[in-house]
Amino acid sequence: MTTSTIPPRMLEAREIGGVPIFRPSEACEAFVYRHVKARLFEQYASGTYTDIAQVTRIVNAQFESYDQLLQAYLPKVDHLEFIAFLIQQYEQYGLAHNVFQRGNMSDDDEELWRSYAMNSRRGIKYLMELVCARGWSGGTNVGTLEEQEQALSILFIAAEELVSLYMRSGFYHTMLDEIKLVLDQSEFVYFHVDQDLSTPAFDVRLDVQEQRKYIPTPDFLHDRRCHNEVLSC
Repeated sequence: MTTSTIPPRMLEAREIGGVPIFRPSEACEAFVYRHVKARLFEQYASGTYTDIAQVTRIVNAQFESYDQLLQAYLPKVDHLEFIAFLIQQYEQYGLAHNVFQRGNMSDDDEELWRSYAMNSRRGIKYLMELVCARGWSGGTNVGTLEEQEQALSILFIAAEELVSLYMRSGFYHTMLDEIKLVLDQSEFVYFHVDQDLSTPAFDVRLDVQEQRKYIPTPDFLHDRRCHNEVLSC
């Protein structure tokens, strides 16, 4: 988004691995958290769920909550400006991803990256697809600059969480013979699947290092030079 139309604090960046990237405000994170949690416990009680069909319905309810936020707040931003901002952030997150793959992040940055930002690039791509699917309408209910700032943060968070849930739900369906989901409205982490923690985490960087032994060229998804060549055509 251009500096002439976006308030300065929207353009404030947090550095991860030395790369400045946009991160949503804590206030918007809290808003999304409260919204999704409230909707979930309107439909389901605290307790332990082990039936895969029931767990699937609960996961789908979470999907619907995040999608509701996307549909509600996407019309509140100027779509042309939003797309420009998303493209710029897609590249920045790609640079941060390269730092992560090289193992050059600090412990604190890596913890943040693994917890949230690792899913951001997929979320950004999904947001761009949503804008294009709307036919570049330009936003039907564009608000003030402050309202657009709030909407942008909410859209980022909802897309990240939706992608994270999608990745985990795919694992539940394809890799697990049994599942244990605990919902606890009294806890901050109210949606807990035991298998999320019991399964050893695969470090994708090891796979990348092996690939580079045989494929020395940069991955196209993270090669900014190739991206610039395509965009300049």
